Amino acid sequence: MVSSQNGGAGNNNTATGYAALFSYTTGSNNTATGYQTFYSNMTGGSNTASGYDALYFNTSGSFNTALGRGALYKSTSSNNTAVGYQALKKNTNGIYNTAVGTQALAAVTTNAANTAVGYTALNKSTGSANTALGENALDNATTGTNNIAVGAAVGASVTNGSSNIDIGNLGAAESNAIRIGTTGSQTSTYIAGINGMTVAGGSACSSIAMVISARARPRRASRMTSSRWTARAKRFFRSSR
Repeated sequence: MVSSQNGGAGNNNTATGYAALFSYTTGSNNTATGYQTFYSNMTGGSNTASGYDALYFNTSGSFNTALGRGALYKSTSSNNTAVGYQALKKNTNGIYNTAVGTQALAAVTTNAANTAVGYTALNKSTGSANTALGENALDNATTGTNNIAVGAAVGASVTNGSSNIDIGNLGAAESNAIRIGTTGSQTSTYIAGINGMTVAGGSACSSIAMVISARARPRRASRMTSSRWTARAKRFFRSSR
């Protein structure tokens, strides 16, 4: 049953629970399940909310999905998905956000295009275009943008940095960095698609040798045959010992 104080004229709405879809007027194709779920909606359409106070303040936003107590609680915008207790709780005008997990993306307000999957993933972030996959992933990130973190607690050391990629690594307070793996955990690296491929601007090499010492940085690749690379690598190694 749909109970509206305004005698709503919308179509195809379903409300189950005390005061669910209470304020709607012309919104259509909405589904609200739970106590005060979607309470403030008036004209928004094609929304789905399930859980106590889910999408509570939404008035005109459309195409939102909120599953869980307080999910998308303050949202008035469109095209957001929140699954989990207080997921995207503070979002007001942000769009194209996806949060799956307890308090995932809980601090985002007007920011867009974030994806957080995992318990408290990106829960302090107010940035945009961040992706965090894993429990507590990027959970200390604040205003940074375009960060990517994959793994439990990965990127935990990223604060206000941007354009970082952290995979299986805590990251650091920096920007524009790539960190893959954890010292002491991974001891080998295998990357397909290198052997036999053409070095940029050059010919194909059967192998490319690279030696990185504790006191030196790797040298930039250039057009060389496998034998010339090997010879240079040996000289480099001897000089850096």
